[in-house]
Amino acid sequence: YIKKFAFKIKESSSNWVAVGMCHPKLVSSKNYGFNFSAIGHGAYMISANGGSWSHTKAEHNNSVKAFKFAKGDIIQISVNPIEKIIAFKKNTENYQIPYETIANDELSPCVLFYYINDEVEFLANFKPWLF
Repeated sequence: YIKKFAFKIKESSSNWVAVGMCHPKLVSSKNYGFNFSAIGHGAYMISANGGSWSHTKAEHNNSVKAFKFAKGDIIQISVNPIEKIIAFKKNTENYQIPYETIANDELSPCVLFYYINDEVEFLANFKPWLF
């Protein structure tokens, strides 16, 4: 089934907070370090500055392809396990990242902070879904 949830950006003073999905066991094995310049980091995310981050696809990693977001925005995320697509939506803006599964490391919602004062709220039951 399609997983759906959202993140509300409560504070983004840095313009560099990222939201999306990650493989928690892989991320943990890397000591929660994020090597943004190469694939293999374990995450599929978008960042407030319009960045796209992909664990497996170089064309979606460390590139400015997504939409920007800021304090007050709600980013909806939909994970389609049939099409292997993670879709991001803010108002009328959309962006999609293809993903691959890792055995015994199911994707989980994740947030990447760069500055300590940034704040994001997880909205597990956010409505309406506009996908």
